[in-house]
Amino acid sequence: MQNLPVDLVLVRHGESEGNLFDKMKEGGVRSCLKSRHTSDFRLSDLVRIQANRTGKIVQEQIGPFDKMYCSEYVRAIETAAYMNLPESQFNTSSLIREMDSGSHRGLPHPLQEYEKQMAELSNGAWWLPYGGVGGESFADLSLRMRAFLNHLQETASGLRVLVVCHAHVIRAIRSLMEDVKAPEFDSLLRWEIPNCHIRWYTRREATGMLHQQHFKVIGLDMEEATNLKRNDTRCRRIEVLIQRPLLTAAQLRARAASVPQLLNSKDYEAERTPEENTGDPEYIPQ
Repeated sequence: MQNLPVDLVLVRHGESEGNLFDKMKEGGVRSCLKSRHTSDFRLSDLVRIQANRTGKIVQEQIGPFDKMYCSEYVRAIETAAYMNLPESQFNTSSLIREMDSGSHRGLPHPLQEYEKQMAELSNGAWWLPYGGVGGESFADLSLRMRAFLNHLQETASGLRVLVVCHAHVIRAIRSLMEDVKAPEFDSLLRWEIPNCHIRWYTRREATGMLHQQHFKVIGLDMEEATNLKRNDTRCRRIEVLIQRPLLTAAQLRARAASVPQLLNSKDYEAERTPEENTGDPEYIPQ
């Protein structure tokens, strides 16, 4: 992708009421959340401290930003607020909202049946609608993220951009930025993204050289601290060069051959009589 920001930093929101709902026992106090739409999930007090620590890590490891975006969902808005960056001037955007869950929209736990189907379908899950009728697939979400990246190309070329968003949004942007291919979709869908995960795409080299495209991605995850001190900025840092290989004809054939063929032309011919095959204009005698 041409003309994207020099630095594009993605931050997942902190642990929300919905995340707590999934951890708590059936019934009991968690039932109060069932009437709340997912877009209104808040952060807990402990996670507001976590968001503040994330902001300090971003300031220390990356620096200031020219443009800043956050999802319209409250958990992302609250994370952005408690990061407490001195240059905070956020645009909220519905383009970077979490993946739509169709007829399950508003329910706190639409994932159970979806994840069951994902486990059965393997790579096919990339095209499987999320939640109920009308839900987005990851392929749909990737198209929405392409629209967002196109917006950044038009408005933030060469700038430093921060985006506070959601786990599935980060997966979809990663699929585009790193040119993830179909055989890797399964592992991408199962990639565990911690709350407040920081994913930093940069076109800068240590020498100061700028690349035309993002050539490196840096993952930053804060280390757990039992007291969750606001000034604790210890984090794990992983750097990976982005490689976008072009495939030869042999590699394309190998990828296709990795999927077992269940039917072939000989199976079709075996079910037909000689007279039917002879009268078929597409029939080629063996």
